Amino acid sequence: MLKMFRKNSHELTSQIQRHEVEYGKTTYRLTSYGEMSRRQYKEAREEALVEALAELDWQALAYIGASYGFQPMCLAEDRTVLALEPIACIFDALRKNILENSAFNVIAIPVGVAPKAGTVEIVHGGHTGATPSFDGAGGSIAETIACIDFANPLFLAVDAAMMDIEGLECEVINQGPPVPENIRYLVIEVHRSFRSEAAIDEMFAKLKAQGFSERALGDRSGQSHFLFER
Repeated sequence: MLKMFRKNSHELTSQIQRHEVEYGKTTYRLTSYGEMSRRQYKEAREEALVEALAELDWQALAYIGASYGFQPMCLAEDRTVLALEPIACIFDALRKNILENSAFNVIAIPVGVAPKAGTVEIVHGGHTGATPSFDGAGGSIAETIACIDFANPLFLAVDAAMMDIEGLECEVINQGPPVPENIRYLVIEVHRSFRSEAAIDEMFAKLKAQGFSERALGDRSGQSHFLFER
């Protein structure tokens, strides 16, 4: 059985912040951790991405890298979202936000996605909106997170996936199992500053070989969103 370990846990739950966010006709009450600036917080909402995902014809979505849950809750009003978030303090915020907003179509699962199932060592800044690093240069808090890969049966329960995993997306696609055939839509936030253009090109080629066509959805703060559809 995979185990999740926490280090410096007293740092993970400092600086609790609470926000109210309007999206459509709904006001969401949200808890986050750490010192997020208002600019970071506004950008983290990614409303354009939420709208693009909402327009797609899916019934169940795996949101990989769900953060504190704003996007999954917006998308789950009449559909099901599996919210995967492996970082301990962020998962705590996600779980509390689901309960606070009675967003019972969101199912929180404390795992990440990697090229191979097991555990991954990361460092991060200990707050929602942190940029974890798999290369040892993303913060001061070390954490071992539990991860699954695309061969996990969990992914047989969805027909769409959103992947926002701070630079590991290339390794997941290039080195891991293929995306299950039942997943018709795959949206990826590509972190160009973390990975080479060669690795990104390889990821696009791998997905094309699996039957996906590609469409750009837009850019945000140096990150690019792409929809892969088959």
